[in-house]
Amino acid sequence: MAKYVKLIGCLALGLHCSVAMTQLSGEEYEPTPEHIDATFGEEDAARLAAGFSDRMVAGSGTSSLAGMTDAADLVVRGLVLAQEYRYDVHGVPSTHTTFLVAEALKGDHLNTEVTLVQPGGPAQNNADKIMMSSHAHYFNVGEEDVLFLETDPENTSPFRRLSVMSRYRILEEKLYSDDGRGVILVPLQSGDDYRIGHGRSRNPDSRFNTIEIGTRRFNKASGQIRLRDPQLRRAGVGKTSVDDAAQEAVQVDVFVDRVKNPGSRRQ
Repeated sequence: MAKYVKLIGCLALGLHCSVAMTQLSGEEYEPTPEHIDATFGEEDAARLAAGFSDRMVAGSGTSSLAGMTDAADLVVRGLVLAQEYRYDVHGVPSTHTTFLVAEALKGDHLNTEVTLVQPGGPAQNNADKIMMSSHAHYFNVGEEDVLFLETDPENTSPFRRLSVMSRYRILEEKLYSDDGRGVILVPLQSGDDYRIGHGRSRNPDSRFNTIEIGTRRFNKASGQIRLRDPQLRRAGVGKTSVDDAAQEAVQVDVFVDRVKNPGSRRQ
């Protein structure tokens, strides 16, 4: 679901893409959203998955690397080559992101390019309106990603022909989550698969806390998206060490090798 919002005040994305006003900081005794987000670790994620109970729960089969790879129709390492916005007869925007495929890790992909179509973008005749979808991923030209994709070439809707199941971002040959946490591969007891975890530190590179749509830039922190303001504090205050984040992150060639060969234990 998606809706238009005017770029006045702040924009927050919820499960149903609802709009809400947020304040830049809380009272002095309250932890800021950025601090909460920066200290959100794997145990917190496990408790969230368990409904905040005291008992941790194991992830589903697709939370493992082999499970994710099996579930995907196509896995590629690609560079964002171009991005454009198109409009239907009603003026509703869609974002077309074209990737230069450096390597297909799973699936037969004979073309050197692949285009992902997603709902949303700037309004056709009003730059102060942006349509955003809670299910969309946001890309910038020149950035590199590893994408686990679901394909449905026979679907008549361009939004259904290619869907992102999982996205991992590449920076200086290290792999990160969408919000800049280093990706960690933990061997499972079976010895032939890996659980995907995330580090506690967030890389402060702007690609992880900034979204560009048309001529507008948004600040992303703690699940919220707001108009970017020079006075806003950077996302991840207190946990923005490049060295810490990079140290936690797996090398992309190691991740690629393990996608292609799930039983590999190469360090």
